[in-house]
Amino acid sequence: MYNKNREDVTNMKETEKRKETSNKPDDSKKKKQKWFIIIICFVLIAGVAEFGYLSSQSKKKEEAQKTAFDNVAVEVKDDYAETIPLTSEEKILKTKDLVEILKDGKADKNTKITKVSKDTIDTSKEGGYIITYTIETIDSLGNKATKDYKKTFTVTNTDEVAPVIKLNKDTVEITEGDAYDPSGNIKSVKDDFDGNITKADKKPDEAGSAYYLIDSSKLDTSKAGEYKVKVTAADKAGNEATKEFTVKVKAKKEDKSSSNGSTNSNSGSGKNNSTSGSKNNTGSSSKNNGTSNSNKGNTSSGSNNSGTSGSSSNNKPQQNCTTVWVQDSAAWDETVVDQAAWDETVTTRVGDIVVCNGCGQEFNSYEEWDKHAGSFASQGDWSHGGYHVDGRYSTSVVHHDAITHVVHHEATGHYEQRCS
Repeated sequence: MYNKNREDVTNMKETEKRKETSNKPDDSKKKKQKWFIIIICFVLIAGVAEFGYLSSQSKKKEEAQKTAFDNVAVEVKDDYAETIPLTSEEKILKTKDLVEILKDGKADKNTKITKVSKDTIDTSKEGGYIITYTIETIDSLGNKATKDYKKTFTVTNTDEVAPVIKLNKDTVEITEGDAYDPSGNIKSVKDDFDGNITKADKKPDEAGSAYYLIDSSKLDTSKAGEYKVKVTAADKAGNEATKEFTVKVKAKKEDKSSSNGSTNSNSGSGKNNSTSGSKNNTGSSSKNNGTSNSNKGNTSSGSNNSGTSGSSSNNKPQQNCTTVWVQDSAAWDETVVDQAAWDETVTTRVGDIVVCNGCGQEFNSYEEWDKHAGSFASQGDWSHGGYHVDGRYSTSVVHHDAITHVVHHEATGHYEQRCS
């Protein structure tokens, strides 16, 4: 009995041990799961902390990048301006030389230009140039920062010098009734930008044209006197110059006819008054020598015969003398050629074209070019960010008649004395 109870007790203990042994794996699993959860939580917390840190650093960096250019300015240098004068000859400006980079109002060695969208500007081509400058500096965290700045430069005609008018003579003399063209007295009209300027019949309607006009409305060549002729010249920039010269119209000389004062030694009756009636005339004088007449004793003494009178000894025909004008050559008009006829090839600007400075493509309007430049800029290519304006031209030939003036020559001759 005792042994049986003992066996029962032993069996019960073994049974409990088996139960305890069967429960141990469950407790170990639970512990592993617990630690796993703890590790996961730690990783998550660490990750969140790291993310927060990195996010904070990113924000600080972003803020530093944004504020890095708060005190940076791209200024045009004092020697230049955003409006550049148009030049008649090609002149190249380097775009980097046009601006200066300032930080806190002064130059900074760490702030500089690293790239430009266009290296040069040709001042002989009128138009606008949009230049993009890429600037680099150091931010507050010591990192490099970059930013693009745009500047627009416009090449335009800023000519302020008027054309120069040169005349052949300040005073021109012609004879009353002469035909006269005042343009023959114009030696030249030149402008420092536009070169030789040609004569126009009237002021052009289109602005930006170079021309000169001659105002001879007060000139009257049919009447003697002094008259002013006015020359006005303008260049494409609108600068004007004027100059006057005098046309002196001389009275026409009258032909001198024969002189009315005839020379006549006997302006009276024309008789030479060595009349008769002479004493002791030179006629025959007979002397009676006491010859006795057949009449009785009548002796007639010889007497001076008064009956016979001597006639005039200088009774020549009288002459009428007159001074007359003898014409050697008739009056005539001579046409003098001041300038031979010529044909001029005239180039006329009929419109504008916009030319891309980057690729040279031509556009009919600024809007078309802007779309073109924008399409490249959206891809990061700023090389098309400038343009200039060229003219669209047509040519024609204009015939100019010869420029002449008429010189009147008086008749030539001499005076002769004629007697009859």
